[in-house]
Amino acid sequence: MSRAPAPRTPLPQLPQLHLGRWLLLLALLALAAALPLEGQPPRRRPQGAPSNHSRILIIGAGAAGYAAAARLMENNVFDLTVLEAEPRIGGRVNTVRFAENIVDLGAEWVHGEVGNVVYEMAGPLELLEHQGRISKSAAQYVWSGGALADQDDVDMLFNLTEEIRDTHTDSWGSQLANYTGSYGEWFLEQFTQRLLTLERRPPAELVDRFLGWFEKYTGFYDGSDTWFNTSGRGLTQYKECEGDLAMVWKRNGYRSVFDLLTKRYPHPDQELPVRRRVLLNSEVSAIRWADRVYGSQRLGAGEDVLDTVENNDVHHSTQQHNEVTETADAADPYTATEDATEAGAVTETATQAAAEEAPQSDQGRTANPPVVVELSNGGRHTADIVLVTVSLGVLKHSADALFDPQLPARKMNAVRNLGFGQVNKLFMYFSEPWWPSGLSGYSVLVTGEDLEEFKRKYPQYGAQGHWVHGLSGFYIDQHKPNVVLMDWIVGEPARVMEAYSDYQIMMGCKKWLDMFLGHNYSIPLPVGFTRSKWWSNPHFRGSYSYRSLDSDRADAWAAHLAEPILDMQGEPAVLFAGEATHDHYYSTVHGAIESGWREADRILKSQGRYRTPYAEERNRQR
Repeated sequence: MSRAPAPRTPLPQLPQLHLGRWLLLLALLALAAALPLEGQPPRRRPQGAPSNHSRILIIGAGAAGYAAAARLMENNVFDLTVLEAEPRIGGRVNTVRFAENIVDLGAEWVHGEVGNVVYEMAGPLELLEHQGRISKSAAQYVWSGGALADQDDVDMLFNLTEEIRDTHTDSWGSQLANYTGSYGEWFLEQFTQRLLTLERRPPAELVDRFLGWFEKYTGFYDGSDTWFNTSGRGLTQYKECEGDLAMVWKRNGYRSVFDLLTKRYPHPDQELPVRRRVLLNSEVSAIRWADRVYGSQRLGAGEDVLDTVENNDVHHSTQQHNEVTETADAADPYTATEDATEAGAVTETATQAAAEEAPQSDQGRTANPPVVVELSNGGRHTADIVLVTVSLGVLKHSADALFDPQLPARKMNAVRNLGFGQVNKLFMYFSEPWWPSGLSGYSVLVTGEDLEEFKRKYPQYGAQGHWVHGLSGFYIDQHKPNVVLMDWIVGEPARVMEAYSDYQIMMGCKKWLDMFLGHNYSIPLPVGFTRSKWWSNPHFRGSYSYRSLDSDRADAWAAHLAEPILDMQGEPAVLFAGEATHDHYYSTVHGAIESGWREADRILKSQGRYRTPYAEERNRQR
């Protein structure tokens, strides 16, 4: 049966106007669209610049890059783009859903309260809770076969280590500041001296195995493969913030800090639009900066670009730039918090459209050609100022190929000789707890025989290298449902582990647990497993920085890594931020944030747009 045709709707009648009047009206509309809104100067593109030119280009959407972008926007600088190689924002802050909750595969703890900018943002809002370091009394120390170490002996040994750790700021600390060897050598000297003063000493085998465990425990904090590579005096450069050194986020993990940085919390209507400027999956393959720095004054034959840059006043103290700004008060940020990947998922079109919305001016424009940044996907961006916030691990692996021309010699010396460690986390999820309530976990006392037995029984978990001896124990994640065990693994075992599948690592951990605790408990198979893999990811190549013995021998410092590359007029061209550039808060999120603010302040000062009242007040309080 055929369907009758639908009636046609008559077209509206246009007003009867003369053709000339229509043309005049269209011309007026076009002119109005081209004019700026009231109070908004027209955006101007530098002569010859492509449409993806930004005044400021930030490479990396981790804590440093995000903090820099937010600081610039606070000061009404919106002509910026953030390039992020990962499909998410956050960098080495990576909060993921796991076991009906969330876990942090990267940064987890807020280290200290006084002087910690993360605590200053989150603490007053009651977003943090106190967890404390691994408890010496609530954790059990266990040998293979299930025998528990005498708790009084363990407490005695742990008290010795705590005494030595606490001496970093007293007279012993001044001795460490002048010590020319490794931290491991210094620590063992102090430990042996104190052990000999005890009236009753623990068994020698326990002392030896406890020290093996404690070296791994120390590695969680400094990231070094071994404490015999950590600089003793270099360790005194690190500044601990007073207060609880191991606070955790009550809900939603460390990704919450990005909402605080952009003021999305507590008032979403006041959010700084950093997310709209982020281009995900934008891996940088080359940064070409010679034309921006030298302009028409190109180098002559035989002239050394490294010497020229270093003689061009690039050495600036970073101490004066480690300033912070006032942050807004807030209440609960989590009702509107999105998944980190979703929050960062914006397109280049959206970024350009957002840039058009913001007031702009040509103040601070350089007459030199821009820095050219090329992407692995064939994309190309240009900018007057480029802020590089990639990890020190990426610089170690890629700096020679990434920068054209090569970075100044002193900066490359810092790249090659500052330490950059590897720390991974493992999480196992069980359907129900099989361990006693009130226990914080198990620290394993590993012998050489244990490792050989594991190799013999389970060769499939060591075919590509052995990693289980890097496990320090299994600890209950107290602020998650009481069914998650976690561990850290440091150094070479952490790198080797990444070559195996999740299933192989999960089963290897299960067999390791059986060796130490299977005689005491019936341990079920985990029903879930996740882990970090920072080393094999080319966008990180490790976890965080430390001062190594190579740093001492090469006279390499974080300040050298932070030095800006200036143009011939002394204006910033290529800048550097990230935790490894902070002289005393390296390896931390609060250090990364301060470094981002430092470089944003450098840009604002160069453009005469810097506001300092809070920074000056903070300096007076320090």
